[in-house]
Amino acid sequence: MSDRQQKNSSTRTVNNLDDLPSPYLSGVFDLSEVKSVEIIMARGCSQNCSYCAIHESPLRYFSFERIRDEINYIADHAPHLKEILVTVADMYENVPLGEKVLPLLKKLAEERKIRVLFYVNVSTLSHDSVVRLSDCEYFDVEVGIQSLNPSVLTTCHRLPDPEKIKYNVAHLQQLAPRASIYLGLIAFLPGDTQESYWATLDWAISTRANVSVNHLRIIPGTELYDRCTARGIKVSPDYPYFVTATDKMNEEEVFSVSRLTTQIFFTLKAISQSHFLHTEFFSLAASSKRKNPHTALAAMLARLWIKNTETVKIFEAFVRGFEQTKSLDHDLRTNYISPEDIACLEEKYRLFKPYLSK
Repeated sequence: MSDRQQKNSSTRTVNNLDDLPSPYLSGVFDLSEVKSVEIIMARGCSQNCSYCAIHESPLRYFSFERIRDEINYIADHAPHLKEILVTVADMYENVPLGEKVLPLLKKLAEERKIRVLFYVNVSTLSHDSVVRLSDCEYFDVEVGIQSLNPSVLTTCHRLPDPEKIKYNVAHLQQLAPRASIYLGLIAFLPGDTQESYWATLDWAISTRANVSVNHLRIIPGTELYDRCTARGIKVSPDYPYFVTATDKMNEEEVFSVSRLTTQIFFTLKAISQSHFLHTEFFSLAASSKRKNPHTALAAMLARLWIKNTETVKIFEAFVRGFEQTKSLDHDLRTNYISPEDIACLEEKYRLFKPYLSK
């Protein structure tokens, strides 16, 4: 990074974001060795999610020209670039801007094999023109689902229509089949029971998209934080303010659900790296008559692997990797199982399969 600094004149809300100096175009960053960068398209948010503080700042966008120039500068000055995070609350909300920016990102991604991650709101997945432009094998599109429990979604000021959510996700998968889609859930939202949480996670897995689960944080000053005491919600007093108990789950239940989620994600990580396990998993789940067949099967597989003296070591290594993130979130992108360990899991699965089919 350059030692040159530029101080903004005040802390007031800047309506025209282009008035802010660009650290890229100003040459502040030395990009010669970087592998990951962030491109900021907007600041603020138009939504009013009760657990979030971003919407306290009004939604404003940088101009296309500013964003274009930064993309081109990065392309010219970052020869080792592997990943771009595009910071915008919802790529699909501003359709005219999205229609200009996505082709630039797609061209760069395909030419340089760079992964591009951006976020979208489930309510805007019907904006077909921009959704189609997301059909790129190097795009990671993260959709904020949070929950399928209507009362929970209403409390959080999210789209309280499970069927519309399911339809919109299927629509995204149809229009952008090459993109890697991540469905983002939040565990321990107010009003969410264990039953509704597992039902949401089961549906998310059933779509065959990638899934992530964030452990709810309630930030001081947010609407939800101000309601915590009245709702019987307990929050860690220190950053990052993870919820430790909810109005529907006590501390022991929160811990138990979190631990089982970790086990399920171990299975999900394994099937994400093995075509054989992936095919077997969804075939067995489709024929199962169990309630929530995908989460039930994932938990069962994890328990069988944990009980085995060889594969339990793989699970323990997975958990250590998870713990090293110092977060309670579950994300398939933050851990890795070696090819040798995957082969071992496949071998033991073949021994387990007769028991799973019963």
